[in-house]
Parts: sequence; C-alpha cells; structure tokens
Amino acid sequence: MPENHTDFFEHFPYGKRLSMIARRYYCTLIHDLDRLPVHKHFAILLAIEYLDKNCTQQALCDLLSIDKASMVRMMKYFMDKKMIAKTVNPDDRRASFITLTPAAKAILPDIHRAVNENNHKAASGLTAEQVSAFFKTLEIINHNLISK
Repeated sequence: MPENHTDFFEHFPYGKRLSMIARRYYCTLIHDLDRLPVHKHFAILLAIEYLDKNCTQQALCDLLSIDKASMVRMMKYFMDKKMIAKTVNPDDRRASFITLTPAAKAILPDIHRAVNENNHKAASGLTAEQVSAFFKTLEIINHNLISK
C-alpha cells in the first residue's frame, strides 16, 4: 500500500490530486478492458446507453463535459468500429439520434463488470455513507467551479 501523504496533499491543488487518482483508476480500468475493441472511449458507450432514445451529440457533450470537436472525433471512432448508428431527428434535421449497435450492446456487460469491479476496488475500506459523501463533495466542488 502506498505511503500516506495526506499532509502534503491537503495543500496541493485539488485538480492535480484528482487527476493523479483518475489516471491511476483509468489505467487499471483500461487494462481490464484492453481485450475489447473500444476500451479507449468506453464511457461514451455508457453515456449513450444512459441517454437511450434521447441521445444526441450535444446531449453527450453536455453529460460528459466534452467539447464538440472532440465529440465529432469520438463519433467517427465509434462509427468506424460499427459500434454506433446515427439517424436523423425527424423534428430537427440538423440533429441526429445516436444509438448503440448490436456489437456495442454485446460488450456493454463486460464494460459494466470492469467498471463495477474497479469501483469496488477503489472504494474498498469505505462505508456506503463515505462513498455517498465523496460523490456529494465532488458535486459541490464541480458546482463551485462552474459558478465562478
């Protein structure tokens, strides 16, 4: 287990510390997903699944805080891998609905399993109340930064 440097990190930029933890978390998760054809941007597939029939590129950008240019590249990535399909919105021909293909739906259980296992590992030793408080704290921090 790594040494505890809490005293140092209490006076360290929150963003840097969160970035360090996120990088470690995602390295572990991507390692678990490396056999899948889309391990790189798996969160997009989870977001499309979550948004379901209301999924548009703009909705994905909003949900995941991703800029439009990056989202266009990710959509191309998934289209090339035949993991998503686009259909024109009949109410607004400028927008398209994004849906998961059967190929994407087939790998979602593996993605969910890996995410759940890594979340469980990351939260090991924490109570349900601590995990809940952690997410509430992150939301408050996020809100504070958005509103400034």
